[in-house]
Amino acid sequence: AAAWQLVTMYWTAREHGLNRLASGEMEYSLLHRDPEREHVPAMLAHGIGLLPYYPLASGFLTGKYRRGDAMPDGGRLTRFQRYSDRFMTAMNWTRIENLEAFGKARGHSLLDVAIAWLAAQPVVSSIRLAWAGVFTSPFPTRVMVRTCRRRWLITDQSPSPPIAWAR
Repeated sequence: AAAWQLVTMYWTAREHGLNRLASGEMEYSLLHRDPEREHVPAMLAHGIGLLPYYPLASGFLTGKYRRGDAMPDGGRLTRFQRYSDRFMTAMNWTRIENLEAFGKARGHSLLDVAIAWLAAQPVVSSIRLAWAGVFTSPFPTRVMVRTCRRRWLITDQSPSPPIAWAR
């Protein structure tokens, strides 16, 4: 639904004494931040949570893919061309490499950065991951616990990864 439709649903429920909309599910990750334009402000203003789908960009944010390397067996991006075409763009490869460098400089993996960033977003009410086998350290478990605190940051010095892309 468009952001204005979410607000209409919220106000309709409020005016008629119905249960209000509690959350909305949409694509949201470090590689897909379109909801920040309209949906996130509307959701925050009306207390509607966001449940991100493709929170790891179909596995691209796990760190198991490397530009120029053979694709790993069994991954969604390996098995389904439509996903690799969608996520493995030149711009996204550059973003991935920048995010990996950001995490590495702080002792964390790309996966750690991707989950921590989502967990730090006030609008995100829950993070569902399809396959926990991608975790290589205990760090993501701590992130999941801190998700309820809503404002977890990778470091005090750099709360936001330095990603340059046009909006």
